[in-house]
Amino acid sequence: MPAADNRAVIAALENNTGNSQGGKMNVQVHNYGSSNVSVEQMDESTVRLIVRDEAPQLISKHAPGVIAGDIGNPNSKTSKALARSTYSTRRR
Repeated sequence: MPAADNRAVIAALENNTGNSQGGKMNVQVHNYGSSNVSVEQMDESTVRLIVRDEAPQLISKHAPGVIAGDIGNPNSKTSKALARSTYSTRRR
């Protein structure tokens, strides 16, 4: 989530507003990476910020299928690079 979307939450944290009781706000930060941030207000006095890095998980999940599909297509960049770099030939 971009920082612009979180401006209201950040302003509430800085001003200690956002809860109707006027008490201290409890902020929970779960830092699992640096790319994707989600903000969730648990109750009137608790806000949870979750930061996670999703790219490595997505790559390890989807890369094998994408590479296999590229190798199967004789006109793909992956297949052409493999043909140029090795002595393999395509079975037809």
